[in-house]
Amino acid sequence: MRINPASSDTEVLLETGERLKRLRIASLMTQTDLAEATGVSLKTIKNMEAGKEVSFSTVIRVLRALKMLQNLDNAIPEPSISPNEVIRLGKQRQRVRKTVREPAAWKWGDEQ
Repeated sequence: MRINPASSDTEVLLETGERLKRLRIASLMTQTDLAEATGVSLKTIKNMEAGKEVSFSTVIRVLRALKMLQNLDNAIPEPSISPNEVIRLGKQRQRVRKTVREPAAWKWGDEQ
């Protein structure tokens, strides 16, 4: 299955768990080996592979143990700075503020 924007959270968790399981098996690791290498419980590894929710730090530990941590760089790329933004602001944007729009002037229905 491909993960795409239409995939539900449950589908993404199931597919991610299955992929991590296949990576673990390809690395010739048992679930117990992976649990020991990551410092998380065997139950957590089983839950993750079953598509249940686990913490992001657990996913990081598992990816590190499977020598796949560098793939997070592709999944969450470092944002680039727009040259126009640098010219306009003189620096990289640090936060986003909602712009407050002035309410439109009230007019009678027959006014233009």
